[in-house]
Amino acid sequence: MRKDRRNLAEFYFVSFPFFLWYRKMEAMARILMKMTGIMLWLMVLIAMAVGEDVKYKDPKQPVAVRIKDLMSRMTLEEKIGQMVQIDRLTASPDIMQTYCIGNI
Repeated sequence: MRKDRRNLAEFYFVSFPFFLWYRKMEAMARILMKMTGIMLWLMVLIAMAVGEDVKYKDPKQPVAVRIKDLMSRMTLEEKIGQMVQIDRLTASPDIMQTYCIGNI
């Protein structure tokens, strides 16, 4: 009699729809976690590949190449701001950021 009750209980537990749904969701969650890990590694590799193109930070490059690369990346406002020198009393963080001031 006990054996029959145990088999009957196992039958209801296994055939219960929520249990089956839960097992499917669990498998999908494992697949999603693997895909997320792969995507994360791809983003890291892409970021590393893009970061290597900065010549002005590479000390092995000749000075002329480094200057040309840096100047090509700067806007006209940034270039003017690097040449402007303002008084220390008039310098505020807002002015320094807005006008790209390089010297005080």
